[in-house]
Amino acid sequence: MAYHNYYPSAESRMALVKSTESNAGLVAMYGTIEMPGSLGQILAWESGLWMTLLPAIMLSLFASKLVRSPEHQGVDEILRSAGVSKRVVAWSQINTLGFVALIIGLGLSAILLAFGVMYDGLPINGCTLYGVMVALSAFGSALCGLFVILWARESTALTRISLITVAFAFILRSIADSKSWIILSWFTPLGWRQVISPFTDDSWVCAVIILFLNIIFSTLIVHLNISREWDQGIRGPATKKTYTSRAMGGPYRLRFVLDRPIILTWVLVTGGCSAFFMLLIGSMRELLSSDENTAEVFRQFLSQGELEITYVRFAIRFLSILIAVAGVSIVMRYRAAEKNRTVDIVRSTGINRSTPAVTVAASVILTVVTASVCSFLLGGMGLRLQAENVSDSVEALAWGTATAVAPAVLCSAFALFIVGWFPRASAIGWLLIVAAALLSIVGPMLKLSSAVTNLSVFNHTYSQLDNPTELWAQAIMLLGAVVLGAGGVVGIKGRDVG
Repeated sequence: MAYHNYYPSAESRMALVKSTESNAGLVAMYGTIEMPGSLGQILAWESGLWMTLLPAIMLSLFASKLVRSPEHQGVDEILRSAGVSKRVVAWSQINTLGFVALIIGLGLSAILLAFGVMYDGLPINGCTLYGVMVALSAFGSALCGLFVILWARESTALTRISLITVAFAFILRSIADSKSWIILSWFTPLGWRQVISPFTDDSWVCAVIILFLNIIFSTLIVHLNISREWDQGIRGPATKKTYTSRAMGGPYRLRFVLDRPIILTWVLVTGGCSAFFMLLIGSMRELLSSDENTAEVFRQFLSQGELEITYVRFAIRFLSILIAVAGVSIVMRYRAAEKNRTVDIVRSTGINRSTPAVTVAASVILTVVTASVCSFLLGGMGLRLQAENVSDSVEALAWGTATAVAPAVLCSAFALFIVGWFPRASAIGWLLIVAAALLSIVGPMLKLSSAVTNLSVFNHTYSQLDNPTELWAQAIMLLGAVVLGAGGVVGIKGRDVG
């Protein structure tokens, strides 16, 4: 609906196509828009990036939880002890990933088909193939991640390996689109959008070929999976290292040591995304200056202002969501430690029952603050290379990353509260992030009033300390985080682990 409102005519869409053709930054990030620039082609260009990237991340992480993690935690022994063969287990994991990818694709196709009834430029064939493309891309990304983690020697590094695999696939897609190397697009699941080309070529032949390639790849992965030893990579066990005895320094030091790898991963991810967004500011400045319709799209997300500042604040909106995800992931990591009884071991040392939860809260604060600081430092480097008005842009980035802390801490505190009082429904801890992100991103497109969109915690990242209302919003979010976090700690203290 938003695309139809901002680009109602063929002439307005043609202007967007021409302005993006020579924009190297946009091509590297989103790819290219094919002629004649129909509504469906613009949809596949802009939303196609996120609708392939986000499911790829989700299914790659899900694959690591399905395969190696159950073995490392001993859960998979239950299936093996019941007489279920290794091959059946391996194929069930592949089928689960395929089913999730299929559900995502069917959902997207259904939504687009519904909009296709109301708007021109969304033909049935293109809408259907768009969902097929997303499903194949997500499934292929999961298979690539699964293939890589089968070779990993350490079962504790699967999350990082999965994220690195998706990042490498994105880099390959970016190179393929920048150089117009369609052959290279075949070798990365994120590049299959250009190969299948929904709303342009509508290549069902390529989609069928990719499906068969996924089936062949799945068979290879199953063979590799059943040929390796229990809880070991294909390369064999990791070389034993000799560790010197060292004092852990108490529960807080122990929590830091346990969470250090995931904290470092999220810091690098958020900092890298910030640098990437800010390095694109030159390309975005050209686009926003030449295409008033696109500039208006950005202004609908944010208040009126200078274009560079508008883009910085637009990028901060997404960075704040990413930082919040990092904080909540630390809480969910603690919940996983409860399930595998690691927290029982810590409690058995005689420490206060609430101490493990308090250390998690401290780890969340460390993660969120460190990610925000790294986002500012690396993003600031990108601004100094590309921005015209460096001082104002850096100042906007500074205030934006600083005020991203409160929403992230609030979302994490909400997750901790859910884990404390409703541990079996811990997945609800993600609800606040999902609802706030949808309201923040989709709300302006649906022309919702500012009173409604401001209910999103991510709508209160700002560039200047000139609005008392925003200061109150920050204070309320921090106060809410304290209350929810304390409630979560009390809930964890008062119940048994499990």
